[in-house]
Amino acid sequence: MKWDKIIKAHPKSKEDILKAKEIRKITLNIIQRKYSEIRLSTSRYNDTEISILEQDSVRSEILDIIETICLRAWEKVFGGDLPESTRETIGNMLSPFGNIESARKENKIEMIVHNVTIEAMTFLRKANNDVLPRTWSHGRCPFCGTYPRLAYDSEAGRQLCCPICEYSWRFPRLKCPYCNNTDHNLLGYFEADGINGIRVYFCKKCMYYIKSIDTRKRRALDPETDDILSLEMDNLALKEGFKA
Repeated sequence: MKWDKIIKAHPKSKEDILKAKEIRKITLNIIQRKYSEIRLSTSRYNDTEISILEQDSVRSEILDIIETICLRAWEKVFGGDLPESTRETIGNMLSPFGNIESARKENKIEMIVHNVTIEAMTFLRKANNDVLPRTWSHGRCPFCGTYPRLAYDSEAGRQLCCPICEYSWRFPRLKCPYCNNTDHNLLGYFEADGINGIRVYFCKKCMYYIKSIDTRKRRALDPETDDILSLEMDNLALKEGFKA
């Protein structure tokens, strides 16, 4: 995450952005100290549509880790006791259609859960890359099962990006990652004046969309930063009736 660029783009949210940065730092310190050697109790999958996180034992294990870190982060940043609804909020975020929008809200619980979850999931995914499937042809992340919000297009093809654990994988351009639709009559895209190198690709069958950064026209930063810096494209897509 390029925090300085996020603050520059959203100066009115500077205080919340700095709190989010602090939560990320606290999370990384805890997970490096307590969970740096953790091996998730999972079996290796081939090209099935089941993500690693959807194995019951792994899901329970990760929920316990994230909930523990949320408690510590809450104490350090906000003080007091963490609300009892936190585990449910974490569970909702770790569902395939999880609430990634929480980073843009002021709710303290969502701020804690969102930032702890992303930092912890990214760390755990990188520490357990060897259990990921050797091949993956589906539209949602093989590690956590989350659908993408952002893709990067280049001469080599399209890379989908997981908004939770930052995993990226190859996927056809002319295929919807949400419903696997390949009918070109139902697939399309639009651009916006003054925003170079970003398109919204949509599917009229399921009405979902993703944003795509054309790396031939725009320098890529990282998926989370590029996602936040392109919120204007989300607003346009939502106005057109699409969903993410």
